[in-house]
Amino acid sequence: MFSLGPAGHSHNRTVHHALFPLMTRITRLEFRAESGPGSRMQWNHRGSGHVQVTVNGPDVFFQEAFTLDNGLPCQDRKCWHFGEEGIIFRHFRQQRFQDILLLVPDAGGFAPCATEPDGTELHVTQPSSIQPSGVQPGATQQGSPHKGPLPPDAIPPGGIHLVAQTPYSCPPDRYDGSLSLHGSTLELRLRITGARKDEDIRYRYQADPG
Repeated sequence: MFSLGPAGHSHNRTVHHALFPLMTRITRLEFRAESGPGSRMQWNHRGSGHVQVTVNGPDVFFQEAFTLDNGLPCQDRKCWHFGEEGIIFRHFRQQRFQDILLLVPDAGGFAPCATEPDGTELHVTQPSSIQPSGVQPGATQQGSPHKGPLPPDAIPPGGIHLVAQTPYSCPPDRYDGSLSLHGSTLELRLRITGARKDEDIRYRYQADPG
């Protein structure tokens, strides 16, 4: 399904060695969702909560639990597959993890991670995915070539910014996204547009010092 030319593989390995150890130490999240002028959904919420992480080889699993500002408790499950082609973001839906976006180094175009305290949104929609992956839930902690201390020079001064190689289509909606690391904040940003949707969703993750 996903492909990347050989020139991108070396860059991906550098990014992976920086992101993988950090992602295994994620413990907290902040959620934001904001509806734009073209939306009929009114997804305007904030929330905060915690993340439990498990690792199985090249796969990092997030089990998330957070509460919105209206008191609604939410849960979500994500998988990040670190492969030669890039990082595949997978979402748990219909009792399996399904491929949503292939995240690759940014060539410009999708806005990077914002640093203002109230950054923009996130929403706990469940994007329907079309491509099932072979990843099974309930992964156990296992070794990985990416594990280990984060080298002091692993993260460039300007941070890391990955974008979706191709938007994900779930008619009538279209999903685009990015994954950014700026300072100590890792942010997944999703943009959802469609006949009734104009949504900006952000999950901001913080890791324990490692």
